[in-house]
Amino acid sequence: MKLAILPLDSRPCTYDFPVQLALSGGLEPCVPPLELMDWYRRPSDFCRISAWLEEACADAQALICSLDQLAYGGLLASRTMGMPEEQALRQVGLLQALKERNPALDIYLSSVIMRTTVSTLCQEDLIWWEKVAQYSQLSAQTCLEARHQMAQLEQQIPTRVLQDFLSARKRNHHINREAIRLLSEGIVKEVCFLQEDSSPLGMHRMEQEELKELSASRCVSRHISIHCGTDEYACAIAGRLAAQRDQPAEPALRLYVEWLAGDEQFTAAYEDRPFTQNLESYLGTCHIEQVDQLEDAQAILAIYAPDDGQRDLAIAPDDALCTYTPDQLGRILRRLGALLDTGIPVGLLDIYFAGGGEGRLLRLAAQRELISRLAAYAGWNTACNSLGTILGQLQAARSSAASGQLRAFTRERLLDDWVYQAVVRPRWNRELRAEGIDVWNLPDIDAANIRLGQLMEAAPETRLVWPGKIRAQLRWPRTFEVRIALGEDVR
Repeated sequence: MKLAILPLDSRPCTYDFPVQLALSGGLEPCVPPLELMDWYRRPSDFCRISAWLEEACADAQALICSLDQLAYGGLLASRTMGMPEEQALRQVGLLQALKERNPALDIYLSSVIMRTTVSTLCQEDLIWWEKVAQYSQLSAQTCLEARHQMAQLEQQIPTRVLQDFLSARKRNHHINREAIRLLSEGIVKEVCFLQEDSSPLGMHRMEQEELKELSASRCVSRHISIHCGTDEYACAIAGRLAAQRDQPAEPALRLYVEWLAGDEQFTAAYEDRPFTQNLESYLGTCHIEQVDQLEDAQAILAIYAPDDGQRDLAIAPDDALCTYTPDQLGRILRRLGALLDTGIPVGLLDIYFAGGGEGRLLRLAAQRELISRLAAYAGWNTACNSLGTILGQLQAARSSAASGQLRAFTRERLLDDWVYQAVVRPRWNRELRAEGIDVWNLPDIDAANIRLGQLMEAAPETRLVWPGKIRAQLRWPRTFEVRIALGEDVR
């Protein structure tokens, strides 16, 4: 099955991960060459992307398409007004042309509901990131005090920053309404609206409700999903298509879910609803059947979550401390070992922190030789980023063509989500800031990659995951994300 993928952007999580999962599940994925894609602040060139799409989709059976890439040139570009609404609508019209030329093409469309704040492209942006988020949350409140605080923030936030945010938000909502029209006319097969970084209150709530009402009026609600996440969608759908390749009418996976630890009703950082609601919605998006009995399962999702709120390793690593006692961790590990002993593939969803894996549990698991037995692992960025990624892994493993590449992918996730994000990145950021270097805007990416390799090699946790060679590289000039591969090959 040939699968064309138009990624959200060129970061490894959106560009590389879906391809790896599709390949490991026996599909034939194709993505635009990196030179056609966006790069950090530079959006992609629509003319070159559209030419690639026309060629790739001519004989493809399916297309996983990011509307934000198609309409605006990438995720970061979607948060600014660099692309006028009229031009964005014309670019979205390409989907109709692709469907007309290849009527058998199934188009799986994702589109982001804009997050509650602006991008962080340099250290100064963190100030406006916080204040615009406050403004968005206050806008959902009707009391006089909220209006007073909004007026104060309007005086503090530069006019260009706030107006660009509000204008982009309005444009993007109109484009999301267009996605529902494409679905109602049979041009696309499904639409998933992904709620990017948010909170329980904010402008996004009204937008979500309007999209639900519009989809109901067009009688397409059952083909639309709305839940938190953004970067992971293509991973989840690539895994689903691999799992359903031979039996498309069957569930992609029968999954047993077990909470190893944590408050099952918690709302993760940067998400607007309890995690269990996102889990239920994502299982529906992936056509996964949740089973009640372990013996009925084809895979196990073991969830490791906090019991006192989720902290952010990326933003405040010094405050990100695990509060479970040694006895509690021992019980968690014994249960994880028992699940592994069933012989059913186990995926560890590590959402104790946002922004990286929880090291105390993982070090103990490595010492007991448990992590090498995992079929899947994810613990990066937001809870739903990790959720969609691990569901993609577990689904791809169900494919009749599943390969050993999945085992390598799991090791790479541990090296990235745990070793880099939780161990190396905080140390490196402190080192860079001590030298006066902005970690969101590195001046020399080649020098940074040399230092990154040294730090990964020096981290003892690296050898707990993989004894052989690895290669780590930044794709964008910031420390927030890396591309890690076993051996020497990093695209």
